[in-house]
Amino acid sequence: MKKGVVRKSLVLGIIMLFVGAGAIPIVNGDIITKTDPFNKNTNTADGVKDVIFSDDFNDNNKDFSKWTEIYFSGYWYEQNERTEFKMFESGNSETRYEGTESSSFLVVLTTGSQIIIKWNLTTSISSTGAVGQPVLRITDGINWIEARYVRFYDQTVYRDSNDLADTTLETSKPDGTWENEIVLYSDRYSVTMDNAESGFIYDPIFSANPILKVQIYILVGGSSPNLYTDSAFDDIFVLGPQPISISITSPEQNSWVNGITTVSGIAQSTNGTIDLVEVKIDSEQWDDAKIEGTTWTYLWNTTKFADLEHKIVGRCRDSGGAEAISSEITINVDNTGPELYLLFPIRDVVTILGRPFPMLKAPFIFGICPVYVHSTDKGEGTVVWVKYNLSCWGNDIEIKPDPVPGRPDEWVYQFSGPDTWKFGLCTLTISASDGLENENSISYRFLKIF
Repeated sequence: MKKGVVRKSLVLGIIMLFVGAGAIPIVNGDIITKTDPFNKNTNTADGVKDVIFSDDFNDNNKDFSKWTEIYFSGYWYEQNERTEFKMFESGNSETRYEGTESSSFLVVLTTGSQIIIKWNLTTSISSTGAVGQPVLRITDGINWIEARYVRFYDQTVYRDSNDLADTTLETSKPDGTWENEIVLYSDRYSVTMDNAESGFIYDPIFSANPILKVQIYILVGGSSPNLYTDSAFDDIFVLGPQPISISITSPEQNSWVNGITTVSGIAQSTNGTIDLVEVKIDSEQWDDAKIEGTTWTYLWNTTKFADLEHKIVGRCRDSGGAEAISSEITINVDNTGPELYLLFPIRDVVTILGRPFPMLKAPFIFGICPVYVHSTDKGEGTVVWVKYNLSCWGNDIEIKPDPVPGRPDEWVYQFSGPDTWKFGLCTLTISASDGLENENSISYRFLKIF
């Protein structure tokens, strides 16, 4: 059975439109220079699509929460901000495979609701000879659709589990770096590899609500063990309406928090009610959140965690057993007040009329004296206020010092006169607060002579 009409979209205006929008990667040698990966939401013919699964591979680390190696005849690398596979021919004409499989995700398919699988493919990095085939397959474990490039014949092809015969998209196609996609409805699908489109193939492959995985791999068959193939996959996105989803709405990404902080978000399902939401901080255990309809909240005691950066992720489960996990956010904790240093007067050195006498070791102050303090905040970063509290034999006054011009982390107040600077044993307490209302204070005891 002929499986769709192959259409080549080579209109220059369309190509220029995509290049102008930054959708097509710029190739620099054999490494993609990324311009603008697929956005989190993609506008398609039937509306905005949510990201169901994605990996841009930018961290150059194997993410075993997303990918599992399922073929082991070659090498799997995460480098150059992409996934790369390399494999040699066996030497005995055996077909060999190397590749990975994504974590599973639930999707909703109808005749009017689609999902889109997008990926970038570099067919050859430094392959020797026209050997090997890079493949992307979407599967529920039994049924599948795949798109491949056959390097020996310079062909892009596709096929599915209902009809195992290859259908050619394009011939005389040299190696390159392409943007590709599979559009999938409950009753039909289409495949696009670079500029060649299949048109819709009206053949239901999956059930209405399948649990799917993405497989990416290379295969090679041949008897020359010195020949190898290597290919790269990048920017893999599965887009569509999510049957179950969870998001963190507060606090915002990279915000600063302290004390008892409320983490909140939205969890919803089209197939049932949400009966479990859990939150995980860094590598701690998952902990239950409180659910109220489609919203959830979690009280996070940040005082039990070190200051600065922490990772938060949420997950949920509905009454039908479907699960979803949120995007990870980074939150900064600051439970420590600003640092404070008394710059002048110098502790345990006699000060006379605002001048230190280091050879005289005693906490004595004679006459007028400026008090300088240095204060910085290593957490949230803002020192909101600094204040002095002077107590001399029971007489307490609170004074707000002035910022020192040209020195943004320093404050000064000139103590003089009988109203603020009395004879006797005195205690000067200096306090500071940051933008999260964390406070810190230091004290200096001295004897005021006159």
